[in-house]
Amino acid sequence: MSKGILLMTAIAMAFSGVADVEALEEGEILSGIASQYGPGRMESTIRVRQAGRTSRNLPTPLPEADVYFAAIDCRDVGNWFLIRPADLDEAGQPHPWESAYATDCAGLADGGIGFMLFNRHTPMSLWQANLWLDRVHTGEYQPVIVAEVDYPTAVRWQTVGRGKRVDLLRLNPIPGGSD
Repeated sequence: MSKGILLMTAIAMAFSGVADVEALEEGEILSGIASQYGPGRMESTIRVRQAGRTSRNLPTPLPEADVYFAAIDCRDVGNWFLIRPADLDEAGQPHPWESAYATDCAGLADGGIGFMLFNRHTPMSLWQANLWLDRVHTGEYQPVIVAEVDYPTAVRWQTVGRGKRVDLLRLNPIPGGSD
């Protein structure tokens, strides 16, 4: 199945309220841990990116989403995803997908990408990081931490102070990829 068809299928399912996107090819869904930002940190980051003070800026006003999060790859800032807790709800059913907008990313300077990929602060060059990100994008490697969600989401999911296993589905094409 081509990436273009996958994208259109995922978008149609998301906007039609269909929660079962498991029919998508293996590797399209990243499964791992979602950590979280502290109170007010995501909002501060968004303001900085909206002010145009970074290489990956955000629009004003920010599009409405259920979840704002930091992605592994900085090329994903400004892209749409679906996210859900990977466990089952009280009725024993999968949690519904929630709209998620990437507002930040794991930076090299602070060791964030090593933390998200390996759950440890690993110094990496841009070249090394891109090699690992290519492995993530092809589905060859699943990172440990796939997202850092905003604080209100962590409160809603009742995971403040600890990670939560999640599934993350990209709705935009893979950065640099072709349809």
